[in-house]
Amino acid sequence: MHTHRSPLALVLVLSVACASGGGERTDSGAGEEDAPASSSIDAPIVEGEPRADHRRPSWTWSVPEGATAFRLRIDGGLWGDVPVATTTYTAITDLVDGRHTFEVQARDAMGAYGPSGRFETDVAVREGGGWWRQDRAMATTPYGHVAAISAHNAYEDGLATAEENLTATLARMHAAQDAGADLVELDLVDGGELVLIDHDDTGATARASLADVLDDAALREGDQVLFLEIKERTASEPFVRRLLDVIAAQRADFARAGRHVVVRAFHSVRAHLDTARALLDSDEYALLRPYVRLSVLFERNAATAELVSAAASSGYDMVELEHTTRELMTHVVRARALGLGVNVFTVPVAFGEVFVANARERVDAITVDYPVASARAVVEDDNALFFVDASRASDASTTTIPWYRADTTEHALAVGRDGAPLLRIGASSDPLAFGHLVFESSATRAAPLYDADARAGEGVLLATVVRFARTTIADGTTTSVIAKSDTGAWALELFDAAGEPGTVLRFGAYVGGAYQYASAPASAITTTRAHFVTCAYDGDGGVRMWIDNDDTAVTVVTTTGEVANNDVPATLGADPQADGTTRFHFDGAIQMAMLQAWGAH
Repeated sequence: MHTHRSPLALVLVLSVACASGGGERTDSGAGEEDAPASSSIDAPIVEGEPRADHRRPSWTWSVPEGATAFRLRIDGGLWGDVPVATTTYTAITDLVDGRHTFEVQARDAMGAYGPSGRFETDVAVREGGGWWRQDRAMATTPYGHVAAISAHNAYEDGLATAEENLTATLARMHAAQDAGADLVELDLVDGGELVLIDHDDTGATARASLADVLDDAALREGDQVLFLEIKERTASEPFVRRLLDVIAAQRADFARAGRHVVVRAFHSVRAHLDTARALLDSDEYALLRPYVRLSVLFERNAATAELVSAAASSGYDMVELEHTTRELMTHVVRARALGLGVNVFTVPVAFGEVFVANARERVDAITVDYPVASARAVVEDDNALFFVDASRASDASTTTIPWYRADTTEHALAVGRDGAPLLRIGASSDPLAFGHLVFESSATRAAPLYDADARAGEGVLLATVVRFARTTIADGTTTSVIAKSDTGAWALELFDAAGEPGTVLRFGAYVGGAYQYASAPASAITTTRAHFVTCAYDGDGGVRMWIDNDDTAVTVVTTTGEVANNDVPATLGADPQADGTTRFHFDGAIQMAMLQAWGAH
């Protein structure tokens, strides 16, 4: 999260060291301890964060009549002086978990101080919960990763009057709450004196207002995070200020510890976010600052390594990527390395279960048109079989990386030795950024995992981030990317049929005594970047494959019956054999591989 530093911190050192667990206690207001009390000046009225989920909370206070300066302290420490123009303070050292008391007194013209204005803040920094740190129990995968479900366009803007649109909007929002949405998406435009809910910036005014929606009791009493997208095409500080003021007016329920608000805009209108960042960094919005997070959306294929990096340096907190974006998972890894959250949008109804399942371990949110309850069920389905993610490795000299079977128990995957994949760490700008496993057929490198069998009556879903060193192979040969295919199970491979023109990428599931293949021509893949390849068969229907979440080049076959299991380990980079050897070795790199048991959805 973007961190604000007040200029006051450069000249004022309070006795917060005792509250933060140690350090020397110093005080710029030394010598003022015995200043006479004043009966002629009132106590400042203090506002603050009742509960802070970070360690440097802020407080603001009023200026009583006759005040000429202030002094303040935390937890009964030494006083520090501040000028009368200062009415906001942010702790300049970390406060430990627990209750902290902020006090401020006004000084009159005679140098006497009035009574203290006080505010108590409970600091409780949440451990776990991933990027979100919310009170809500968000959708969580079997490996403990939070992948929040966002209800896309949870509003109505097409009816005749503002009142009708408000009623219909509240009905949609309540339905999203009931379905288990973690995030509720509203689109916002400038309505003059009001912030209106509208998908398109057309100037229409017969729309529900954000203030009226936030007044709804069911929404206030819920715990869903507001996911607010600015659709206004013209950047305007007054509009962004009105938006922040609407949120601030409901600070008891929204934009608070445990229930943040996300303000979003497409990259083309990111000036809204820059304005919001500047306002939130000012003292005027100090109490909102920790709880309003900023997110920039990128159209399909618009994201680049440079733009993702710029999002972090601009003080944004999240990036959002269209789900069929090329290099989708490479951008996800880049963003994650910068501390940014990631949302993918908008998962459609058709095959929505696939696009939720293949993203669930790597992103922080998924915006869906696919039914919310179904999306949440896919995230939480206890169907994990294995998960390998080399992108988290940072030391190329390590001899193992962690991987997981069906639960959170960590296993060690050997790297760097004879016959094992090499671990390489790419730069952020590389086509395969950060950690990845390199396979070389000349060195017969392979990474056997374990005998990850499908469940009875079902199939599997396989997802991988892979970069091919070559996309064509010799006539009559096979190269296995990931496989468990010794007369059974499944395989993702490059294949060139003897005497037939052209190499294909194909996924085969062993059903009814034979492999059934979905395939795509090698022209659908490239060696210049990583691809996100997903394969699925649910036990009854199509054997399918998506390249970068797109299946337009894929030929699908239809079959019925469970995937036949075998007794060889699922293996990265080669085809495993019953005698423990491997064949059909791969040339290329794998960053992530994930297998799930897969039934009808």
